[in-house]
Amino acid sequence: MGICLLKDHVAKEDTVLYPLAERVLPEKVRPEIVTGYTQAELQVPENFGRHYQSVVELYENETH
Repeated sequence: MGICLLKDHVAKEDTVLYPLAERVLPEKVRPEIVTGYTQAELQVPENFGRHYQSVVELYENETH
């Protein structure tokens, strides 16, 4: 069930949230948003990916 929720969440971001943001956010603020995301990604701890991979695996194991 957990993996289904994650897939639904990502699909909703891709089909609803991001298209809405592209329609309502002015062009002039988009570079600032990209810069903010880039700076945030530089601060991600080294084990971030491994941690969330284990979370996904945990949810997948719960559904099997």
